[in-house]
Amino acid sequence: MRHASVVAALLTINLLLGCNAILGIEEGSPRSDGGTDALPPAGPPLTCAWVFPSHRTVADLSANTGGTRLFGSNLVATHVPGNPIFRVAAFHDPPLGPFELYTIDASPSSMLFPPQSVGSNGVPVQMLRLDNSTIGIVVVGLPMAGTSPEILLYRVDDADRLGSASQGAPLIDASTLGNLSEVSALMDVGPSGESLVLSYRASPNEYRVSLGQRVGGAAGTLFDLTSDFVEPNIRQRAVLTVGGRTHVFVGLPGSPAGGRQFSLDFGSTTAPPPRPISNMTTFLLATGISPFGKINVAAVDLGLGVALMTGQLDATQIETFQASDFPVATMFGGLTSVPYASAPGWIGDNLVSLGHTGPAADELTIVWADPFGHMRVQQKIDQAPAGTKIGASVFTAAAQLGILGGILNVVWAVTLIAPDGGEPYDVLYYDQIRCL
Repeated sequence: MRHASVVAALLTINLLLGCNAILGIEEGSPRSDGGTDALPPAGPPLTCAWVFPSHRTVADLSANTGGTRLFGSNLVATHVPGNPIFRVAAFHDPPLGPFELYTIDASPSSMLFPPQSVGSNGVPVQMLRLDNSTIGIVVVGLPMAGTSPEILLYRVDDADRLGSASQGAPLIDASTLGNLSEVSALMDVGPSGESLVLSYRASPNEYRVSLGQRVGGAAGTLFDLTSDFVEPNIRQRAVLTVGGRTHVFVGLPGSPAGGRQFSLDFGSTTAPPPRPISNMTTFLLATGISPFGKINVAAVDLGLGVALMTGQLDATQIETFQASDFPVATMFGGLTSVPYASAPGWIGDNLVSLGHTGPAADELTIVWADPFGHMRVQQKIDQAPAGTKIGASVFTAAAQLGILGGILNVVWAVTLIAPDGGEPYDVLYYDQIRCL
């Protein structure tokens, strides 16, 4: 039970620290010390609206008992190319049993598919495309009898409509790391192969971050990038491989070491010295590859207020940039105005975040920025009924996002109180948001 709470707490911390600087009050100006002399003009401001006449109910947990009445703090999702369906994985709080895989058909008059129970226990921490016909779900298992948790990858074929034939296998051999705990995982799939970054507590006074890489399906092995007695110094922020070189970014907000970057040839097993990319008041938020092969980056500066910065790099700049190079997209001063229930992500050249806002966590807000320091959308999209609150949320692209807007698939949980005053329960909803 303690491990289950630690896993849930780690997810919450990662979401709060990774997403709490997306929403702004006003659009900022480029930083005077930045290196972007001629930014592209901003696209037109967008206005968003729901597509369906009413939200669709994906799951209603009111008939469940105990911990299965509530979803955990995190949902993960990804799309199926060329198909109206997308996948969502959810776990319960505490995560003591299988997680649930939902297949949602985005067609206007679609039927609801039954969820599939996957695995025996564990928390899905990431869902991503593995290739043109398969998605992967990265799962951190619960330790059994004092052993280290398994790090599993479940594969789901696009042709498997329900996801009932998903199969899991170890991503790495965690037994080589000793009795680790408080594990956080992040995976990247690129032309060179698969990269997995783990950060974890190795002993009562030591934290480590490790990298494993592989080509093909065999379980990979890990090697340490660095260790520290200060946890924020080693927690990963992003990993990507560009031009045969893998880049791992570490450092949470307030990290004494600041943001740092490890860069090495794909397949190397020798840890390089880290390169500082920011001071302790700034941390990396998200990275992504643009449709034209450039690298999109978002960072957050906590020095004077809270500033969201976005920028775009050539591949040749990935090992020399500083977070301070990027223009400020927006600033804000209150966490209750920040949508932090889903991890922000780059969809092409669009940084999107969605989550609950407001002092009572009863508003659903969407934020959208481009990689040149421009905010496109900052809008409250929904209001939960009085006495209820919005929980975990996630999004995928339903149609290509671009300068003129686009459509997002959105799934979110709302926590309600039973009419008889009983224990709270969650209802999972689905709808689309069109921004034009």
